[in-house]
Amino acid sequence: MEKDYFNLLVLPLPRTPEVEAKLAAISRETNIDLYTLRERFFGKGPAVLKRTADRVEISRIALRLEDAGYAHLLFSDSEFRALFPARRALTVRLGDGRVDFLNGRGEVINSLSRGEECLLAAGDLGSQDWSARQMEERVAAPPAELLESVAMGEPVLDICPRKRPPRVRIFGKNFNYASLGDQAGPSAAQNLLKVVGIVQSLSSGSRLDLSFGFSAPPPIGGVFLNPTEIPNLGSALMEKLQRFENHSRALGLVFENVPVAAEAPVETGPAASSPVRPAPPVIPSTGTSRPSSLEAGLNRVRAWGPPAVIIPMVVAGLLLGGGYFYTRDLRLIPPVGGIAGLLIFFHGFVCLRRARRIESIPTSRIRSLPMGTVEVSGQAQSPAILKTPFTLVDCVWYQFLVEEYRRAGRDSKYVAIARGNTEDIPFYVEDETGKVLVDSRGALVEIKCRQVTYQSPEEIRLGLLAMGRSSLLKMGVMGAGGKPLRITEVYIPWKHPVYVIGTTQSVKTDPGTGQTEILNRLRELKKSPEKLAAFDLNRDGRIDNEEWERARAAAEQEVLVEKLRSPITEEQVFVGRGEADELFLISDRSERQLLWSLKARTLLGILGGGGIVLAVVYWGLQFYIKS
Repeated sequence: MEKDYFNLLVLPLPRTPEVEAKLAAISRETNIDLYTLRERFFGKGPAVLKRTADRVEISRIALRLEDAGYAHLLFSDSEFRALFPARRALTVRLGDGRVDFLNGRGEVINSLSRGEECLLAAGDLGSQDWSARQMEERVAAPPAELLESVAMGEPVLDICPRKRPPRVRIFGKNFNYASLGDQAGPSAAQNLLKVVGIVQSLSSGSRLDLSFGFSAPPPIGGVFLNPTEIPNLGSALMEKLQRFENHSRALGLVFENVPVAAEAPVETGPAASSPVRPAPPVIPSTGTSRPSSLEAGLNRVRAWGPPAVIIPMVVAGLLLGGGYFYTRDLRLIPPVGGIAGLLIFFHGFVCLRRARRIESIPTSRIRSLPMGTVEVSGQAQSPAILKTPFTLVDCVWYQFLVEEYRRAGRDSKYVAIARGNTEDIPFYVEDETGKVLVDSRGALVEIKCRQVTYQSPEEIRLGLLAMGRSSLLKMGVMGAGGKPLRITEVYIPWKHPVYVIGTTQSVKTDPGTGQTEILNRLRELKKSPEKLAAFDLNRDGRIDNEEWERARAAAEQEVLVEKLRSPITEEQVFVGRGEADELFLISDRSERQLLWSLKARTLLGILGGGGIVLAVVYWGLQFYIKS
């Protein structure tokens, strides 16, 4: 027997600080990551938050949402499939305070009388062939304009009277509008709008939903579509009709079971922007410039161990490996294998040292933070509006890597062409006693939150502009010839739990927030069409919400980096990198999880690396004796 799954459907919420705080609490209690919660609750329509076969788990999450006062609906796949399927109407019959929907044989499928409540769900089956930019423009349009746009595409309209199934389905281009009489217009699009207007004028508090294509309907298979109820559609449109069927059934369940004010139609516009927060204080540079690519490379080497030990071993291994590649001399294989084993063996001891260092340092309360090496944990926060440059996720720290797909003979691979991070912008770690700044320059960062996306050169150009990294722009080369571009972003989301071990230090810093400077930059940008045009991604001559977000992020980035070099006037305590041999680590794992990982790597490194070295020595001796 097929296992039954349960689905938890949620409705969109306004994006406010209070909702953000509640979602963060729900994330901690339910183990659903905050990014998923934001995506579902701040979307354009009803969306599936959780789908699982574990009824106990999903019921626990539903109870938590009920405690928070958030509208939701829990249902199983079997209940979903058992709902009445939609019936196709081919014409209407208008009466006094009533409209009947008729099938091809002239039989009444369903009707709507004056004063009845009903739900109208409209979607364009052709809309999902549009580009992401075109989709965003459509969803940002007013409801009346969006409805007109749907009617001019490949429209399908479901009408669902409350408590009276079945749903009535109208295919806009396959409907007989002659029964509209004098109200009939010259085109199918105009006539479909007439039908919607007639239904809305009769219904008491009808709800119109236009979120198809912008929300996440239940991914439930096996929902039956009667071929006799469907016009002759191509395979691509049939797939979209199946998604619309799931979307419409989910809306019908919400309409029948979740109390929502009838005069409040389902929201179809873009999610609200993040709450504006003032810029944070920053830690000025103490005579050193922004970390170079060499320094960034050394930081990656430090993850394995001291560069003075690791680099010579790697260089020796590369030279010996290169020698074998050109000479095919088998005598070079044992030294290369021995160096690899020694690297793994040495890394095991490095992990052991880090684990013992973490165990020897007690976790400090931020209010009573001592000077020297400390260990703190809490939520990552920043008063700055910081977003990842390409996916625009709210965060306090990020790093990115842009790679281009290249071919060389039979080989093909992604090659790094740009990378960057926000090491020069500190963030806060806050516990129940207070908060402290963290300067991430030179830290070993182990973060699980990452996104891999594929974007166009124009979108990458805007992302680099938002970071203030215009020196990396090589648009004549980047993505030339239609080469795929892959972006990997690693980030610490806002209010994400973090663990930090580092050195408490104090410097003098400018106490100003920088908010005035940011506003001045934005005013100057508005007055300069040439500078503003640099953020016009789709070259349509106007700046939409996303493009303005990127422009604002670029202004904030410039101001914050400039303040690093500002005059020092006030004491500021922060956690950062201490002496060269001191551990400075930022992770989103707890201390217990981190220690378990380090000890596992210690065991694998010492035993695995040692085993490789012994095996190579034995094999090398046998090889040299025989030769």
